Amino acid sequence: MSEDCAFVIFGATGNLALTKLLPAMYHLDQAGRLAEGLRILCSGRRPFAADEWLAQVRGALATKARGGLDPALFDRFARRMEYLRGDLEDAELYRRLADKLATEGPGNVAYYMSVGPEHYGPVITRLGE
Repeated sequence: MSEDCAFVIFGATGNLALTKLLPAMYHLDQAGRLAEGLRILCSGRRPFAADEWLAQVRGALATKARGGLDPALFDRFARRMEYLRGDLEDAELYRRLADKLATEGPGNVAYYMSVGPEHYGPVITRLGE
């Protein structure tokens, strides 16, 4: 990615995000393929504090990172991330996300739904609202 972007992951605490998506993004960061201003906004229902979320990501990456987890690279990768707790059915999650993107977002936004197919329609509807 050459332009700054906010990458929003719905269902970030699930298996797909932790074992495939976030490790892939870590490897892109390792290869210098992510724009400097890329932010990763991770949404999930679990009540993680910021440090708890990063511990979950660190644990997942420790088993998936090629050549082992590089502490300096992980720190840089972690600075890109923020965890937003919320239920996909709760309009408040989308209000907080919209406020965050309006005040802190780089403009370009990509959404990734790491959720079951039954949630696609409701998430898209909420985003449209």
